[in-house]
Amino acid sequence: MLKNLSVVERILIITVAALLINAHGLTAQTTDDDLAKKLVGTWEGTRATKTSPFQTLIIKSVAREDGQLVATGNYGTTDKKLPQVKINVIVNGTDVVLELRSGVGNDVDLKLVGDNELTGNIEAMRGRKRIHADLTLKKVS
Repeated sequence: MLKNLSVVERILIITVAALLINAHGLTAQTTDDDLAKKLVGTWEGTRATKTSPFQTLIIKSVAREDGQLVATGNYGTTDKKLPQVKINVIVNGTDVVLELRSGVGNDVDLKLVGDNELTGNIEAMRGRKRIHADLTLKKVS
C-alpha cells in the first residue's frame, strides 16, 4: 500500500500516525491526573449498621500499576486507627468504582457520584452470617 506513495506522502502518514499515538497517551495521562485530583483526600460518612457507623477513607495517592489504576490510603471507623488499604480503581466509561478490603477483611465497593460523594456497600461477616450495609462518604478535604 505504501509502495505507490511518494516519500513525502509516506513521511506525512508516519508523522500523523505518531501524533495520534502520542495524543492518545497524553489524553490517558490527563484523565489519570484528573481522576487522582478528584479522589485524593479525606472522605467521611456513615454505613447503615448499629455498630461503628461512622467511617473514614483517606486516599493518599492514585497511580497506574501494570496498566491498572491503584490508590493507596487508609480506611476504617472514624476516630480509630485507620489501617492502610490498597484500592483498585475501575473506570468504565464515565463510571468510577473503588474496590477495597478493609483492615478487618470486609469488602467495600464504592462508586464516585459527582466530584464529592462515594456511595456503595460494605460486606462483612458477623459470626457465621454475611451482612451487607449501605455506605455513603462525602469528600471533606
